[in-house]
Amino acid sequence: LFGFGFGGGGQVVFGLRMKLRVGLSNEDVLECEISVDMTVEELFDRVGVQCGLDRRAVRLRLIFAGKVIRDVTRRLGEYGIGDGSFVHCAVSEWRAPSEG
Repeated sequence: LFGFGFGGGGQVVFGLRMKLRVGLSNEDVLECEISVDMTVEELFDRVGVQCGLDRRAVRLRLIFAGKVIRDVTRRLGEYGIGDGSFVHCAVSEWRAPSEG
């Protein structure tokens, strides 16, 4: 997979692979190889595989620079996530809607 990223001086760099550190709710830290054109959803899938999570049974929320990232279809680079970035991934169980 070829990606794009921003090198020094703001130029676009194609095929750039980077390291991302992902902090989990249980205080574990994963290192993932990413490209800035990877979507948030693709990162969630990768975290799920590395942690052995059933993505249908858990809810993942990504927090970067103090903000919850809500649009999982956007690319990591659109949020400024790049090489050496640290993001927090909150893992919780899906809850059935309450009746009322």
